[in-house]
Amino acid sequence: MRSVMKLVEAYLTRMNEDGKNAYIFGCIVSTKSKTLHTSAKSHRKFSAAYYVTIDGKRRRMCKNAFCKLHDIQKGKVRHLSHHIASGQHIPYPSMHGKHLSRPHKLPDDAKDRIRQHISSFPAESSHYSRSHNTGRLYLSPLLTISKMYDEYKSECGTKGLQAASSTVYRDIFI
Repeated sequence: MRSVMKLVEAYLTRMNEDGKNAYIFGCIVSTKSKTLHTSAKSHRKFSAAYYVTIDGKRRRMCKNAFCKLHDIQKGKVRHLSHHIASGQHIPYPSMHGKHLSRPHKLPDDAKDRIRQHISSFPAESSHYSRSHNTGRLYLSPLLTISKMYDEYKSECGTKGLQAASSTVYRDIFI
């Protein structure tokens, strides 16, 4: 039982996403289906067997137990099984957060313009808590984020630049 716990701990804590996929990839064995039903509209292309090495012995288990042991969804196992059945020898690297298809992403220079605009307003330390919050600065109590945004928008209009939305301005401000 301890070796199973060590296996699960190593899988869950020490491996990154690509390492986990490679480990699962090595635990799945794909074979051609042995039987075909003549009345079926579509036939299964392959069968998968799931193995785990415990105490030096390779043990076969069902898909449900395999998923529960590794705390993964069946979809991930299905996805990797299809890669194995298609003849791949290693899994594709994980592309989580690495794709470049962000059509509405605000460019960094626009964010920098907003930060510069916010920092252009005079700020002062609070007279209530100067000793406790030495680095914190406050804007005038007469100034609101809405007023600051309106000024930013008019400034962008005079320069011929596209102004960001008030939500984006507020998010950067906070």
